[in-house]
Amino acid sequence: MCNHGNEAVAEILAAAAEHVRGFFSALTIELTFHLGCVRLCRALDSAGAPVSFPTARPATARGFSFIQLVDPTLAVRRGDRPVGNDVDGFDGDVVFVTGANQGGKTTFLRSVGLAQVMLRAGMFVAGDDYEAPAHSGVFTHFRRPADATMRHGGSTTSSSA
Repeated sequence: MCNHGNEAVAEILAAAAEHVRGFFSALTIELTFHLGCVRLCRALDSAGAPVSFPTARPATARGFSFIQLVDPTLAVRRGDRPVGNDVDGFDGDVVFVTGANQGGKTTFLRSVGLAQVMLRAGMFVAGDDYEAPAHSGVFTHFRRPADATMRHGGSTTSSSA
């Protein structure tokens, strides 16, 4: 009889230990995310890039607005503050961005896309202000992948004379 009681206690303790291990495993993942946020915030601050907490509109709302929104990857990679963009009161569903080659279209779209992802993750954004609905996706179209060296954007084509 004593062995049966010990087995029940051992099973309960093993289950409790597994729950505690699972808790600490999940805590490790959460803390890693938050530590990454702190490191990114410090890197943006060192680069002089703006940082603020976004305002999430209801998911059914339309449009977005922002002040001095920058691409955080560009700011960290360059080590200085990139030129920011402002959009005031856009209230549509679709955005078409056009302009000359190497005019900043890809960087602009990357800054908006990353701000949307950061908003959804509950993070700060790299801008003085950002207000948008918490959409479930950001959809883009590029003819070819962006240049990993960040020398040119995704839709730039090269030619030789």
